[in-house]
Amino acid sequence: MNNFYSNKPKYCFMVAFLYSTFFAISIPLASIETSLEIASAPNPVAPGARSLGAGGTSITLSDDATSAYFNPAQLIRLLKKEFSIGFCKMRRKEQLLSGKYPGSMDAHHVSARNINFASVTYPFSLYNRNMVVSLSYQELYDFNRDWKLNLYDNMNIDYLQYGQLTALAMAYCIQIKESISFGITLNYFDNDITNNQWNQKYNLSIQMSDTWLRNYSKEEVYTFKGWNANIGLLWRMKNLTFGAIIKTPFVANIKHDIHISEMDSDNNTITPKESYEERKEKLEMPMSYGIGISYKYSHQFIVAVDFYRTQWDNFIYRDEKGNENSPINGKSASLSNTNPTHQVRMGCEYRFIDRKNKRIIPVRAGVFYDPAPSTGCPDNIYGVSFGFGLTQKLFSFDIAYQYRFGNNIGKDTLKHLNFSQDVKEHKLHLSFILYSY
Repeated sequence: MNNFYSNKPKYCFMVAFLYSTFFAISIPLASIETSLEIASAPNPVAPGARSLGAGGTSITLSDDATSAYFNPAQLIRLLKKEFSIGFCKMRRKEQLLSGKYPGSMDAHHVSARNINFASVTYPFSLYNRNMVVSLSYQELYDFNRDWKLNLYDNMNIDYLQYGQLTALAMAYCIQIKESISFGITLNYFDNDITNNQWNQKYNLSIQMSDTWLRNYSKEEVYTFKGWNANIGLLWRMKNLTFGAIIKTPFVANIKHDIHISEMDSDNNTITPKESYEERKEKLEMPMSYGIGISYKYSHQFIVAVDFYRTQWDNFIYRDEKGNENSPINGKSASLSNTNPTHQVRMGCEYRFIDRKNKRIIPVRAGVFYDPAPSTGCPDNIYGVSFGFGLTQKLFSFDIAYQYRFGNNIGKDTLKHLNFSQDVKEHKLHLSFILYSY
C-alpha cells in the first residue's frame, strides 16, 4: 500500500495500514506534460485501550465491549451491564522522499484526536442460555494527510485530506455450550447517522515565466454508505482459548462530488474556469479473517497471539462507466498486482490483584507486524505498545500507548516522482467503563 497503515481490518480491514485517498488523482497542468497521482487505501482504526496495550491482540484477549469489533463471541465474558467510551490521540510524522526531485519534499506532521468508541452492553439469560446484546459507535477508518510540496522552483502543491468512516454496530452473542460461544455484529455505515464522509482538497500553482501563471484547485467530497458483518467464534478450555473472526466483504455506495476551479493568466489576460460534477460510484471492500490463541499461565498472567489476513486483491473501485481500478495503486483491477496482507500480533497481560480493596491493576505489552498493501510485496510496518489500567467494582479505566513505524514505504502514492516515505506514528488510547448491576 502506499501508506502507513494496513490492518487491521482491521477490517483488518483492514490494514494500514492505509493512507488516504481511494482513487488515483490526475492534475492537468495545461501545456506541461506532467501528472500527479495519489493512490491509496483508508487508514483502519481499532478501538480500545486494552487491546492496543497488548499489541492489538484481541481475537481471544478482548474482554470488554470492543469485542463487538474484534470478535463478538467474546461478549459472553461480560457479566454486567455496562457503558463504555474510548478516546484516541494520534500524531504521525511522514518523512517524504522523491528520487526524481531530491530536496523538494520535507517532513510533514498529521495529528487527530476524537472519541473512537462508545457502547451500551446488556447481558441476560433466555431458555437457560447466557446471551449478550450490544449497541456501539465505532470509528473504523480515518483520512488524515496534509502535505505541502515544492516541485521545480516554480510549482507548489498543497494537499489536504480529512474525514472518517464510522459505523453504528449492533452485536449479539450466545453461549452455545459452557466452553463455546458464537457472536455476530452488524455494522451500518450511513452519513445521515454517523460520520461517513471524507474531503480531499488540493491546490497547484505554477509560475512559468513573468507572463504565464496557472492556478488549479480541486475539492472532492466522498460520501460512503453500506453495511457488513463480523462473525466470531470462541472456544475456551482450561488454560487455552481459541478464537476466530470473519469480517465479510461488501460493496459500498459512493456519492462523489467534484468542484474544480482554474485560472490562467497570459499576457495580463486572466481566464477563470469553474466546474461541478456529481458521480455515483462503488467501492468493493475486502474480506478479512483471523485466528487467535491465548494461554493462561495463572489467574494473573495471560499471553496471546493473533494471525490476520486481509484480501486486498479484492479491494476495487468502480466508476460510473463500470471501469474497475485498485485504490491502492490506481491501476486496472486486473493488472494491479496487489496481494493479501498477513498480520502477526503478540501480547501479554499481567494482573496485580488487591483483594483487600477489591481492585485489579492490569499491565499489558505487545509487539506486532502490520504490513500495508502495495504493488507486489506489501510495505513492512512494525510496532510496539504497552498499557495499564484500574478496575474496581463500579468502573474500569485503561490507558495505552502505541508506536508504529515503517521505512521506505508508500511507493504507490506518487508513482511519477519516484516517491517513498518513512513514517513514525504515536497513538494514545483512553478507555472508561461504567458498570451497572
